[in-house]
Parts: sequence; structure tokens; C-alpha cells
Amino acid sequence: MSIEDLMFDVSFKGLNMADSGKEIKLDFSCDDIIRKESDISTYLYVWNEGQIKITAGLATIDSSDDALQTVATCNLTDLSPAVEMATFLIGDFKKILQVTNGIAELQISGKELISFGGKNIHGKNIQCEGIQMTDLSQPPTFLKKYRATTKETISFSYPTTYAKVSFDNTKFVRGMNYLQKGESTKISCDFDGFPLPSPRLAVDGHEVKSNAFIIQDDASITCEAQNFADTAYVNVYYLEDDSVELTLEQDPEEIYEDDIIELVCHAHGSPLPDFSFYRSEKMLSDDDHHHYQGAVRAGNYSCAAALVEFGLEHRSNVIEIIPKVRPVGSTKSLGLSAGYKIAIFIICIILLVIVLLIIDFFVYKENGLTNEALVKLNCYCLNRDAVPNKEENDEENPEQGNIVKDSHDDDVISLKSLKKPEVDPDAGSTTSSSKDTIIEQTQTPAESTDSNTEENGDRIQSSKS
Repeated sequence: MSIEDLMFDVSFKGLNMADSGKEIKLDFSCDDIIRKESDISTYLYVWNEGQIKITAGLATIDSSDDALQTVATCNLTDLSPAVEMATFLIGDFKKILQVTNGIAELQISGKELISFGGKNIHGKNIQCEGIQMTDLSQPPTFLKKYRATTKETISFSYPTTYAKVSFDNTKFVRGMNYLQKGESTKISCDFDGFPLPSPRLAVDGHEVKSNAFIIQDDASITCEAQNFADTAYVNVYYLEDDSVELTLEQDPEEIYEDDIIELVCHAHGSPLPDFSFYRSEKMLSDDDHHHYQGAVRAGNYSCAAALVEFGLEHRSNVIEIIPKVRPVGSTKSLGLSAGYKIAIFIICIILLVIVLLIIDFFVYKENGLTNEALVKLNCYCLNRDAVPNKEENDEENPEQGNIVKDSHDDDVISLKSLKKPEVDPDAGSTTSSSKDTIIEQTQTPAESTDSNTEENGDRIQSSKS
């Protein structure tokens, strides 16, 4: 055994603070035979243990107050080395402050505290922590941790920020709360705020005084606290035994081998039950769809409806299906139900309408009026409406029978070069068919000549463009 394997304690006497930080060496002597000077050296630290004391300041704080107030004072005296930093804790609130002359004061406003949540501050004790360390070595050496807690609690005044309804024994399935009909539950209304508000509890809009509730039907539960309210819903779960029924959509006498059959499982329950289809106890499908389609095989068909979360399951009636042998040369039935056939018919009608619209669009685009035809038709219509009486115009203005004068730019436009569109012979033409068609302008009496000329000029100008 060597000296290094021994465990020992060493105590010193007559040391003071001036001896702190000095390096010392130990000389071990177990007996007269073994004498060895140890090469193990250490540093000697001497400190004074003191006390920590915390006193509460302001007992009541308002969350709306933004002025700084002294909430607590932490006294760390007679400590050497001195504690330099103190940590204050109030619930979730934490703040580190400088210690000056052994004193640290927590000054805080109500608005700063409310950011940590009023419920996390109100009714909590105030704690002060300080750590005594020495910096004579690197890194600094931990000496002792001090902690003190006030007997008094913080009375923090703050408004209600939420309200929440909960139940003690409901079954939460598919995002909803469920109870069996006639089952009772206890309603809890959780909220915050100080002073505590007076909550209001209502079932289906009717206020109730007791939080004990027996459900008979689906109900809504509302809790109101000040300006906050929360509503939760409780539904009755059930599955009627005699409501589970299996039906076959096709005529059993018209089912042949390899036909597609459709089975429907009917059930009354809440929430919607899961359905399973069987053929002679062999499961064909298991999901939340109450329809089944598949190739027919001979056997006894049945279904089951289940609310697995509530331990409820009921079976249906049994339908025996024996498909017939298909005659030679007959076509195989698609096995579509009436609903599918109607849907296919509607889709076909929609597609037919779309095709007709497309055809109509291209026919119009191919045979539509050209720009030249539109200009001629416009000129013809304008001049026909502008001059109702040709004979009076010939008598009063014989020299202007073949021209129209534009009142805006005084241009004289010859209309002899314009050919009149082909007109049905039965329409009563006012000119000779053996000559070039001439569109004539009749001059009106003096009092209306200017206005009519200006209007006709605008129309002809638009025809030119």
C-alpha cells in the first residue's frame, strides 16, 4: 500500500483570511519506517459563512400598474468572500440583480409581472438565492449556496384571461365527448383572475346552479367568467340492436355467376359505427362504409355494426345468395345500382352539351359575317333611317341627290361607288334594278337642317372608319 492510496482528513488551526490562497504541501509519516514527503499540493481557502435573509415589501400588486415597486429585500451580510449576485424567484418569474453592500432589492411593476401569467404569480412565495464563490483560482471555486423564502405570498390583482369547460368521466372519441344516456358527470369550469370572478354555468343556454349533470340527450355546456366564455359539447352514444339490417340492391333471381353485387348495411347509432361484411363468417370488408360491392359467390351474407371504443357490436340478418349459371351467349351484367346508373346518365348529358357548344362555336367562327359585309350593312341601315322621303329631296335639292355632305369637315363623300347589299326583290326597292344603286340624302327644312346633317355626318364618319 502506498501513501497515495490512503484516505485522510486534515484540519488547520490558527488561520485567518490572510492565509487564503496559499499553497501548502503535506508531509505524511505513518510510522518510523515509512516516512515520505507528499508531492501533492493544494490551495488553502478560508471564508466566513454568513446568513441570508429576505423580507417581503409590497404585499399587493396590481397588474395594471406600470410604476416600479419594492417587492422584496434580500440581505446577505457577514459573508467573505461576498456574494456579488442575487436571484429572485416568484413562480415562473426570475430576475438576477447586483448585490451592493450585502443588500439586493427586487423592484418590479405589475405590468412586468403579468407577462409571466397572473396565475403563475398570485399566491406565490418570493425566493432569494446567492452563491458564495472565490476567484482566487480559475475557474472560480464554488463555496456555498444560500437560499431564503418569504413566509408571505404575493397578492397579485389581475383580470380573467380564459375560461375552460371540462368533464371528469366522459369518453373522448373522434374529437367529441360522449356519455351513455342517463349517465352522470361532473362539470368543471376552470378560469383565472384575482379577485376571483363569479362564473356562470349553463346547459343548452339555461343557467344551472349545480355542476352535477345527468345527460339525456346531446347537450352544450357553457362556462362564463367575466368577459370570457367556453362551450363544450357532450353527446349521447348508442347503437340500436334491432336497427342493424342487411339489404341486397339487386333482384336475387337475376344474379348470375361472376356478377357484381351490392350490399348495404343499415344501422342507427352515434357516433357513426364501423361496418363489417361477412360471407359464411368470412370477413369481406371492415371499415366505416356501409356499402359493399364485390363478385358474387354462393353463401350466406351478413353484416355487423360496431362502436369499438364503447364495446358495442350487433349483427344483422342473413341473406342467402345462390347465383345462377349464365346462359350461353348472354352478356355479363355490370351489376351497377340505380344510383350509379343515374350518375352515369347525367355525366353523359353534360358531355353532350359541351360537345354541342364547341361545334356551335366553330360553325359561327367559320360562317360569321366578314368586316366588309358589316360595313356595307351599316351604311345601308344608316342611310335608310336618315331619309324617309326621297321625292321631297329631289324637288328641293336636285343637285345633291347623289352626295352627302359631312357637316364636321365639309368633305363631300360620293356614295355612287358604294354598292347596296343584295336585297330580296319582294322587299320593295325604291330604285331601278337596271341601274347602279345610289344612296340619297334628303335635306330637311331650314330649322332642322343643321342638327340632322350633323347627326348623319357622325354616322357616315363612323361607317367610313
